[in-house]
Amino acid sequence: MNEKYLYLLLSIINRNSSVSKLTREGLTFPKIAELAKHAISINLVIHENDKIILSETGLAKFTELEEKYRITNKEKWIDKEFKSIIPKLDEDSIFLPNQNNLTF
Repeated sequence: MNEKYLYLLLSIINRNSSVSKLTREGLTFPKIAELAKHAISINLVIHENDKIILSETGLAKFTELEEKYRITNKEKWIDKEFKSIIPKLDEDSIFLPNQNNLTF
């Protein structure tokens, strides 16, 4: 398995966060499930009492991988959202909003 994906999975489990980091990396949900199954099989992750937690070896592996893959550049902490970008208007353009959509 890819070491970076394993680090992201361990990070998600340790922080109890969303798997969206892995999906942004291009992994599908079946691949994420396979990665989690692999982490359980090599005793990095424990599944008990309907909880998924890191084992002692998992915590040690997470700390080891964190030194290598932790993002230290603060500008990369927040991903850009491209769906809300408004196209730039020409300097000579005049914008007239629809009067029916205005609420004051």
